[in-house]
Amino acid sequence: MTLKQFRNELRSRLGLKKKTSKRKDSGAPVRRSPDEALAMLLAGQTDLTIFDVGANQGQSATKFRKIFPGAKIYAFEPLPSTFEVMREAHAADRLVVPENLALGSEVGTIDFNVNVHDYNHTFLTPAAGAEKWADIKHVDRIKVPISTVDAYCEDHGVKRINLLKVDAEGADIFVLNGAKNMLRKQSVDIVYTEIILNNIFDGQGTLYEFLALMAEYGYFLYDFFDQRHTADGRLNLTNGLFVRNTAF
Repeated sequence: MTLKQFRNELRSRLGLKKKTSKRKDSGAPVRRSPDEALAMLLAGQTDLTIFDVGANQGQSATKFRKIFPGAKIYAFEPLPSTFEVMREAHAADRLVVPENLALGSEVGTIDFNVNVHDYNHTFLTPAAGAEKWADIKHVDRIKVPISTVDAYCEDHGVKRINLLKVDAEGADIFVLNGAKNMLRKQSVDIVYTEIILNNIFDGQGTLYEFLALMAEYGYFLYDFFDQRHTADGRLNLTNGLFVRNTAF
C-alpha cells in the first residue's frame, strides 16, 4: 500500500472527505493531523495497547477504535458520573477496559475537583489569575482512587504501551512522572500529551519540564498539534507528540 493509499483509507475510516487540490506538489513536507501521524507511526504493528488517560466520555477511545480496530484500550476516568457515560458508550467493545481511576504520581486516594462544565475536572487547584485563561468553576470536591502508570502496568501485567495519551487537565506532568519506569525502559512507544502554556493550575508543569522529562528518557518531539489560543492570540495550550528514539 502506498502512502497516498494509506492516507485515503485512514480518512475513510474517520469519515473525512478526500481532499482535492489543483496545486502541484511543491515538495514541501506534508503536515498531518494527529490521527494521521499516529496511524502512520504505528502502521504495521499488531496487538496494540493504548492508555487513554483522562478518557472523559470516551471520545478518544471512539476515535482510536476507528484508527486501530484491534487495539486494546485502557480508558481511565476518575469522575464517577462521567465514567459511567464512558463505560456505557463502550460496553459492547470487549477490547475497551474502562477504569474509574485517576492516574498521577502516587498511589492511594486524592481530592478531586469537579468543574461546573464537563471538562477541567482535576486534582490540581486553580492558579492565581487562572480565570484569564480558562473557565474554572469548581463546584465540588470528592475523593477518588489514584494510581500510577507504572503501578497499574505492574499490577495488570502490561508490558508495553504503544500509545500513552494524556489529557489530565493540568496534571499531565504528574501522569508522566508516574510512568518513569515504563519510560526509562522505553516500554512506551508514543506519548501524546496536553501541555498548558499559561498558568492555569498550580503545579501543572512548564513546557520546558515536559521537554526535559521526555528527553531524559530518550524521546524526541515529533510535532505539536491542536494549538489553542486566547482571544488576544496568545498560545494557551497544545498537544505534544513524543516518540521513543529507538522505535521509528
